[in-house]
Amino acid sequence: MNSTPGSVALALMAMVCAFAVPAAAGADQAVPRRNPADVVRTLPETRTSSDGLITVVAASVPGDEMGFCGPLLQFAGGIVQSMGKALSLPPPARRRDAGIVIVAQDGRTNDVRVVSKAMPRKIGRQTRIWLPSPGHSDISLLRFEIARAYIRSQVDAHREHPVPPGTPPPAEMPDWLVAGILRICDIEQARADLRRVLSGWSSGYFPYFPSLCAQDDVPDVLAGYLAGWMREKALFPVVLKELAAGKAWDGRLLATRLTGCEDAAMQDRASDLRLVRMLRKVISPGRTAPADLHIFASRLLLYPSFYDKMFGDSHFGCTFRDAVALAANEPEIRIAAARKAQEVPLYALGRGEELQQASLAYRDFLLALSGGESPVRLTALLEGAETKFELAAESIRNRRREEGR
Repeated sequence: MNSTPGSVALALMAMVCAFAVPAAAGADQAVPRRNPADVVRTLPETRTSSDGLITVVAASVPGDEMGFCGPLLQFAGGIVQSMGKALSLPPPARRRDAGIVIVAQDGRTNDVRVVSKAMPRKIGRQTRIWLPSPGHSDISLLRFEIARAYIRSQVDAHREHPVPPGTPPPAEMPDWLVAGILRICDIEQARADLRRVLSGWSSGYFPYFPSLCAQDDVPDVLAGYLAGWMREKALFPVVLKELAAGKAWDGRLLATRLTGCEDAAMQDRASDLRLVRMLRKVISPGRTAPADLHIFASRLLLYPSFYDKMFGDSHFGCTFRDAVALAANEPEIRIAAARKAQEVPLYALGRGEELQQASLAYRDFLLALSGGESPVRLTALLEGAETKFELAAESIRNRRREEGR
């Protein structure tokens, strides 16, 4: 049986009327007896947020705070508030009719769907979200549908009123970006996403940036990263105005706006340069995360000063251990070591005492390498640095075991 949120609300009201006016039944017909508690639990309760944006209609015991009405309104209101704060958007103006309506049944069904539909109104749209069994609904999907409904309300708020004749209907923000906005609302989630992006990029697994922006569906972690960059560039008010004017989402334009470049190759380079800067950013001060170790380890390589140069005849780059054997005959390796000695401590700064100690040990090794120390001395310094790095890794493993992860 197909139902809509509106039909559910009407059905709930019909039940109220049926119980309130039993005399409507024929006098010669037997009226089945009902448990009074069952009757009361079918009464719909309606609550609306103070700004009029959200209305919840739920079957619950009137006045019972443990019913679904209050918690659902609080849940939806918290999502709307966090999104508005994350995107620096003004609170919506007071509405006559709600932009988000959540209809929750009494849960006497195994239907755990979260059904959402945008309904046109004279001014703006109303998104109705139906929960047949609210106690068992998919919370993450409900969170997403509320977030999408909130974005619709913000798009409508940026629309001209009255709408000029011939104006196209408002466009939709892509689902992946709505999901990305939700991720940046959670500070810890945003930090974890950034670590994963930096770790993937350091290993060569970050996609070509113009292609990433043009995708119809962006993976969650990368969606959060792009949403964070859009917030940094204050692009959301601009995007909302364009969607309100009926302009379809354009991923290629997003790549241009984020990087400031028209050429695709330059866009990718600008993205790389930003990630290089982000590598030096302290995400969680005083704490070493597994991704921090991975990123730090990815920097323990030496490269020539220019991309078209090599160490000797066959080395475009080398490990620190290889550098010990090559340095005697390759002055360019000593020059690269001097540069790297200044760089390495920056990748450990503020990221935990153990990693900082390892970075200083690597710096001492690199300074000795640039100064032409003997292979025996260099090997001893490098092994000492590697030992300290392993201690930092062991410290993280122990902490994760204690935290049960």
